[in-house]
Amino acid sequence: MRAFGTGSVAAPAAVLLGGASFLAMVALLLTLRGGRLLRENGKLILVFLFGVHLTGVLFFFPPEDVLNNRPVLTLDHAVHYYQAARARDIFWDSMRLHGYDPNFMAGYPGGTIFDIDMKGAELWCSLLAFLGVARALKLFILLSHLSMVFTVFWGCRRLGYRYEESIFASLLLLAYWHWGRPYAGDFRFAGMFGFIFVTHLSFYLVGMFKTLLDGDPCKRFFIIGPLAFFIHPTAAVLLPIPFLALFLIRRLKVSPGTVHLMWQRKVFVQVVIWCAIVLAVNAIWLVPFFRYLDIKLPSETFFQIRGVQGLAGVLLKPGNLPALIVIILSIIGFVRLIADRRLPEAIAPASAAAYLFFLSGYGVRLPGFSQMEPGRFVYSAMIFLTPLSGSGFLAIFNGLERAIKINRLLVFARAAALVVLFLCPAPLALLASRSYYKHTIGTTPRSEVEDLIDALNRHIDPSGRLMVEDGPAWTYGDSHIPSILPLLTGVQQIGGPYPFTFIEHHFATFQLDKTMGKPLDAMDPEELSAYVELYNVHWVVTATPAAKTVFSRIHGFPSVWSSKHFVLWEVPGRSTFASEPGVSVRATYDTIHVAISADAGQPAPDSILIRYHWDRGLVASPPARISPVWRLRDPVPFILLEPEGEADIRITFN
Repeated sequence: MRAFGTGSVAAPAAVLLGGASFLAMVALLLTLRGGRLLRENGKLILVFLFGVHLTGVLFFFPPEDVLNNRPVLTLDHAVHYYQAARARDIFWDSMRLHGYDPNFMAGYPGGTIFDIDMKGAELWCSLLAFLGVARALKLFILLSHLSMVFTVFWGCRRLGYRYEESIFASLLLLAYWHWGRPYAGDFRFAGMFGFIFVTHLSFYLVGMFKTLLDGDPCKRFFIIGPLAFFIHPTAAVLLPIPFLALFLIRRLKVSPGTVHLMWQRKVFVQVVIWCAIVLAVNAIWLVPFFRYLDIKLPSETFFQIRGVQGLAGVLLKPGNLPALIVIILSIIGFVRLIADRRLPEAIAPASAAAYLFFLSGYGVRLPGFSQMEPGRFVYSAMIFLTPLSGSGFLAIFNGLERAIKINRLLVFARAAALVVLFLCPAPLALLASRSYYKHTIGTTPRSEVEDLIDALNRHIDPSGRLMVEDGPAWTYGDSHIPSILPLLTGVQQIGGPYPFTFIEHHFATFQLDKTMGKPLDAMDPEELSAYVELYNVHWVVTATPAAKTVFSRIHGFPSVWSSKHFVLWEVPGRSTFASEPGVSVRATYDTIHVAISADAGQPAPDSILIRYHWDRGLVASPPARISPVWRLRDPVPFILLEPEGEADIRITFN
């Protein structure tokens, strides 16, 4: 099947796809009567919907890569794989998902600020460690994509949408999502599966909240709600407005007086309990997040939409027809629902979508929201519009039935529309992933990157750090390969694990011929050498012609390997993670081990500069002491160790 869209079609694939389409058509027609879906066949239709969605997903997520032990490497997926692998190692030793990570940025508090959007996936991979991190993470990615069929359908039903409206909403969702414009295709290609997951799960939570307001205990709300925040913290942005809208609508229907007060108090108590559970479940990442919030830097790089004009530019780009159809149908559906006085179904998703569109266009101007890459909420707004679009689709046909008396023609038109909507996700996914976007994720690095990894394993060792030019993901085959190099080579890096890590420790990252806070060609050789010594850099990888030119001019930095894009340079001199001779330093997650072996007749040093960043959570085994000390222009201090006569010292992260 994957031969489609690549220039030729294998005969077996054509037969398979044709046969599958024929069987799908037969199954679909069996569920129709008079052009309408039979409710008694609901489970069959939902299973068929899932099968259609699964087929589309496998066009951009190659089926041969689902269960193998290779991690997905495309763009941010590589970074997320490293984060999940680190969390697995730390979790079973400390029951934490964060810790001191020596593999990047000369040591930093990993899992505290930069990757709070991975906590659900990290815990999932830790609990399923027996599968291997790569397999577990791929299953989580598939779960985040495939479950949207059920969350949107069941969310519609709980919110009060009729059966056919819910089916049409799910179909229009799949048409938009598999075509992937705007943003849906970019998000799944780049590895934003956590955000995708929490968006459609939030819509399901909105439906469950209505059930709660109607008097049903809805135990699932108290289980799934906290998990949504664990999957991605933007649940805090997605949920309040539709929750408030539903509360106000339901409040109008409650009789005034004692009954009204009792209902309001009951809802208040339930919401307080729910919030308490959310905080308790998410404390494992909330506490370190707020503890380290002061090290965060402004993040205004991705998805920056400025005002109505910018938002219109995103929505009206050529090729956005499925999304525009969803928007138009949602307006029709909203008007129809308001006319029918079905206020919860109309106002809850409409208020959420309007609010999210506003954040997308003006979030860059709002404190707090400006740090969330607010343009991403265009995608969330589109998901919340799909229920309204399903209602709008049916409203058009119902209006035609009242205006036109040729029932046979309308029956045929309704059935034809259903068939088209049921069958379009897979072709749209094929075109988006193969012919239009060419957005297909993969687990195999390009050959030149494999050669680079092989060269690194032959030429470098853990005695020093590797300085890798990161940022040009296209050079690495549309992947942030540097993020997994410590797992492949056992050698720590001075930058990473991502070219845009918005914390103070990011100062030394080598990103697109820039490092140490300035362009590489603006640094004189002596300044660069001072930083190289400070960070114990013993090897450098350049990936752009500009960086290659700069290093080729530096005397004493010989190249030991090169390819079309990459050059591996060796830094001469002694590699050591300590400022004093006779001191060996070895670091793993949460632990730095220092061994002092002074020469005979030589006094032990009173203080030693350890070439790892100091952290407020690090403590030394007494009587040794550590304190922060600043060097050069690095905004983060290094560790100054006072051994107090000890020869074997452990510095651990508490």
